[in-house]
Amino acid sequence: MITYGLDFGHNPELQGQYWQAFNDVLAVAFFCGLTRIATILFDNSFGTYASGPWHQDVTHQALLPEKQEFVVEANRNLFELVFLDLAAKMDAIPNESGGILLDQALIMWTQESGQVTHYSYGLPVVTAGGANGFFNTGQFVDYRNMDVIYDNGNELYSDNPGLCWNQRMGTILQSMGLSPADYETDGVGGYGYHYVDPDNTADYVQAEQVMSEPLPIIT
Repeated sequence: MITYGLDFGHNPELQGQYWQAFNDVLAVAFFCGLTRIATILFDNSFGTYASGPWHQDVTHQALLPEKQEFVVEANRNLFELVFLDLAAKMDAIPNESGGILLDQALIMWTQESGQVTHYSYGLPVVTAGGANGFFNTGQFVDYRNMDVIYDNGNELYSDNPGLCWNQRMGTILQSMGLSPADYETDGVGGYGYHYVDPDNTADYVQAEQVMSEPLPIIT
């Protein structure tokens, strides 16, 4: 049994222990076939900032260098303590065909925001596993158009348009054996609700034309 004191909210190591126990359950559930899909929403910061509310004091101020340091620390801790832990556990489990469970799977870690809190441009995505060879692994790919810059009139703010998130979601569904006809609705390519800021529509014309296709380079 694991018990935690009042410092749990500001102690990444303790938070890591909690989620590592959760990873044990996930890895066994995947191995036994009890589930094929798991989604985790982290409500812990994995940071050491303890001077006020994380959301307001850090993430809403993340463009400031002194606050950005806390965000970098938190992301590094989550990656090392949780993401890599799950990948390592699945990499140690053989599958029924003589391979490794991680090779069959796709682990994906992403954020709700890009450079600025609640702005969904330039979302970072980190993955492990190739979904039975569907994905080409071991790459760093940037789908943004760096020739177009959204600065919002703020020199600290800089975002760029790119491919649509719906295409990313559709690519994952295709890696699991679905076709676009299985999940696309209302003539919109890709998976899920699609919206582009009217001011930026022209920057997404080409991206919207390929939303039904698997993402290039990584597939």
